[in-house]
Amino acid sequence: GTFSLQRERSVEKAAATQQRVVTILVVNAMCAVSVGFAGTFLLWRWVVRPVSELRTATKEIGRGNLSYRVISRSSDELGQLAGDVNEMSSTISQMQTDLIQQERLAAAGEMVGRIAHNIRNPLSGIRGLAETSTEFASDEEQVRTCQGRIVAAVDQFEQWLRNMEQT
Repeated sequence: GTFSLQRERSVEKAAATQQRVVTILVVNAMCAVSVGFAGTFLLWRWVVRPVSELRTATKEIGRGNLSYRVISRSSDELGQLAGDVNEMSSTISQMQTDLIQQERLAAAGEMVGRIAHNIRNPLSGIRGLAETSTEFASDEEQVRTCQGRIVAAVDQFEQWLRNMEQT
């Protein structure tokens, strides 16, 4: 009697305990899976996606697309890195613009020098001819006046060329 009753109670207690252990294990497994999914999602959102966006930005900037910008979604290290990549791209773009402007100015300066040189040669001939013809026409006042104007105009044009070369 009592022994079999006691045995039945022990078996029922063991079964109940076993059922609680299984329930706890199932709940823990479900919690672990949920935490695993949440962790994977957060890792993707906070690390994988920002790093992927930064890689895309470096590829675009490397191809020469200096207007490409990374959207910074946070203020953590990856967000700061995104801001730094954007700033670097802007700096490179500005440096490129400045370099192009400097090259244009250098080319313009070189062109001005060539033009001035090519203009000076005929001007020297005109001035020399005007001075020489003034000596031969020493008795004609009107010719000397005109030749003096030619010499003055050539000198004025020479001064203009020197000023243009200095700027």
